[in-house]
Amino acid sequence: MSSTSGSNGIVQNPGHFDIGTNADQATVDVNNRVKQAEARLPEEVRRQGVTVVKGSSAFLQVLAFYSPDGRYDNLAISNYVTLNVLDQLKRVPGTTTCRSSAPRTTPCASGCAPIA
Repeated sequence: MSSTSGSNGIVQNPGHFDIGTNADQATVDVNNRVKQAEARLPEEVRRQGVTVVKGSSAFLQVLAFYSPDGRYDNLAISNYVTLNVLDQLKRVPGTTTCRSSAPRTTPCASGCAPIA
């Protein structure tokens, strides 16, 4: 198991399960383990809450955004996608993760992962 944390205070601890594992049962098991650990977490963390999300690392779709006439650079396109597109994609039923990976030398690409 590995974990990542950002300057925004979000920590991610992805859990991986063998192929064929019942995803619903695994979610229940993870939630039970989180409940056991919550008492040992700092008060601020408990107040903010712990979220468990069931998902898949497989890409369902990749979208490319670009400016046909070259009027907008990659940074402007990336900002547009972040502000106007990602939240809408996250609201699509069955979507667990949407993210933008916008290298500054190529058009912005966004990917959505389906629920496992």
